[in-house]
Amino acid sequence: MTAQEPQRDIQRTDPAEPHAQHHPPRHADELSLADLVEALRRRWKIWTAITVIAGALALLFVAWRTPIYSYTATLRIGSIPVYNAGGDVNATPLDAMPNVIAEINRRYAPDAVEQAGTNKSISADRVDNSDMVELSASGPAAMQGTIEHAMTQILAAVIADHRVVLSGYLHQVQLQEESDATGGAQPDGQVAAALKRAVRLLDAPLDADVVARQAQAEHLLQSAEPLLRPTRVIQLPARSGSPIGLSASVIASLALVLGLGGGLVLALLVDAVRRG
Repeated sequence: MTAQEPQRDIQRTDPAEPHAQHHPPRHADELSLADLVEALRRRWKIWTAITVIAGALALLFVAWRTPIYSYTATLRIGSIPVYNAGGDVNATPLDAMPNVIAEINRRYAPDAVEQAGTNKSISADRVDNSDMVELSASGPAAMQGTIEHAMTQILAAVIADHRVVLSGYLHQVQLQEESDATGGAQPDGQVAAALKRAVRLLDAPLDADVVARQAQAEHLLQSAEPLLRPTRVIQLPARSGSPIGLSASVIASLALVLGLGGGLVLALLVDAVRRG
C-alpha cells in the first residue's frame, strides 16, 4: 500500500464468535417453546396424574348424581259466546288468563303439592300468547308418580271451576229449549242431546283417555254453538325423555380439559420452582 492510497478502516471481528452480532445473548429468565416442552416432559407424571384424577372424579360424580327430569302438562282455557249491545257475538274466555295463572300458582299448585306429600314446586305459565297454560316442574324419576298426580289434581281443579261457568251457559240453553217448547216452537232435540253427551264426557275422570274424550266433548259442544269450547286437557302430565342439565359425556369432557390444563400449569410451576 502506497502513501497515496487512502487508508481504509478495517473492522476486525473475533474469529471465535463469527455470528455474535446476529444472535444477541438470551436473558436467563426467557423461555422458549422447546424449554416448555422439555419441562413438561420432565414433569409428565404431574400433569398425567391430575388429568386422570379429574376424569375419575367426573365419572364418580356422574355415577352418583341423581338425574333430574322436567315434567309438563298443558291445559287450554275454554270459551262461551257472549252477545254485545250491537247484537254481535264474541268468544269470551271462561276465565281471564291472568286470573287462571294466579289461581294456579297461589292456590291450586301449593294445595296439590301439599296433598301429594312432596316439596317439589309446580308453576303455571301462559304458552306464548295463546289460550293455553303449561304446568311445569322438575324432579327425579322416582318422584314421577307423585309429581304427575299433583299436576292432574291441578288440571281437575281448574276444569271444575270452569265447568261452573259452562254449566250456567248450558242451563240457559236448556231453558231456551223449554221456552221454545212452551211457546209452541219445535225444540232442537239434536242440540240438547249433543250437549248432554258432551257434559257426560267432560264429567268423566282424568284418566289416560281424557285428551281424546274431552276433544270429542268439544266437538259436540261446537256442533251446537261454534264459539262454545270447554276448558280441557291438551297434554297429560308427562316426564321428559332425557334428564335436564349437562349430559354425562359433556361433564366428562369438561373434566378432562380442565384437568389437563390445570395439570400442565402445575407441572410448569413445579419445574420452575425446583430448577430455580
